[in-house]
Amino acid sequence: MSIDVSIILSLASFIISVYVLWTTQLAKFRLDVASTARVELTTNPQSLGAKQAGIKMQLLFTNKGANLGYVHDVAIAISKNGTKPKEIILLRSLFESLDETLNLTNQLPPPKLVAFSSFPVRPLETVIKNIVFVPNDSNIDFKFEMGTYTLTPYTKGLKSKEKWRKWDSLDVDINSEDIRMLGQTLVTPMVGGGQFVKWLLQSKPTNYAENALKELLSQISRKK
Repeated sequence: MSIDVSIILSLASFIISVYVLWTTQLAKFRLDVASTARVELTTNPQSLGAKQAGIKMQLLFTNKGANLGYVHDVAIAISKNGTKPKEIILLRSLFESLDETLNLTNQLPPPKLVAFSSFPVRPLETVIKNIVFVPNDSNIDFKFEMGTYTLTPYTKGLKSKEKWRKWDSLDVDINSEDIRMLGQTLVTPMVGGGQFVKWLLQSKPTNYAENALKELLSQISRKK
């Protein structure tokens, strides 16, 4: 049975037209958020005496859709495992760090920080943001203690009715050395008010990254 070539061409043209329409007009903004293998423990430089804890995280924002979209805000819910009742602290995005150069000198330069603001993500684009998160309530006496903490990122779009979206959580173990290092944060009162903070960052691998390395070591050992 012969098939009319014109029918095949028309069908192919229709399928291509539908595909083009979908990718250019109908495909929505599809955001995916992933965290990297490390986080950095720090303090909130705007808190009294820089005593309040904070976290710096590198997050990857990927738009898997075909239309431009915006990330209006980012937040983190943090909780310490094993505590009853389980207390959840909400951390808001305060700064974005622009300086990611490695400095091996004794005297560290002041960090390049700008106020966090909403940003666009183009189709099939990945945007990397180094965000400093601090407690939403400046009156909370939030300090790191020894133990395992769970961090869960959330994002919100520009639309007012859009709900916060939850992303994969990650765990980080905090030990006595981390607490000792953060305790060395120096705060100097300034003439006329305000304070100068010697901002410290304590880099930590996530538990997922640590376990992945252990699996690799075990895999290598089995092949010997």
